[in-house]
Amino acid sequence: MPIMRRGDRGASDVSRFHVNAAAGSFLVEWRAGRPVLVATDPDALLELAAIVDQANAVRVYRRQLPAPSAVPFVDSARRVALLSSMVAEKQPELEKDEPAAGRWISVRQAATLLGISDQAITKRARAQTLPARKFSGRWLIDSKGI
Repeated sequence: MPIMRRGDRGASDVSRFHVNAAAGSFLVEWRAGRPVLVATDPDALLELAAIVDQANAVRVYRRQLPAPSAVPFVDSARRVALLSSMVAEKQPELEKDEPAAGRWISVRQAATLLGISDQAITKRARAQTLPARKFSGRWLIDSKGI
């Protein structure tokens, strides 16, 4: 979208409306089917150029003061960052390490202790009628709960 000063005239103006940025210092006019940004205040145009220059800078240093016209944008961005840091993120539940070796036994060991098949132990573990836990794709049976 080309930026033009108020004195510049092009093709016939089809429509015109104010842009709320910089307190009505800009107009958007449609000329030959294309939007054209018209600056009614040269100072606002310079401030806009400073904002664009700062936004497109290769390196932005910390604690650098923004251009005076960019202060509202920077303040709102800082408020958003502050609010997002205040909201507690959900802590992921980490799976515990493998249980103590003495307490947990394999499906085959539980089957020999109870005198039933491995399949029956697995079915009971899935139905949660037997105290068991699945760890790394295999069932571990609580020997104290048998």
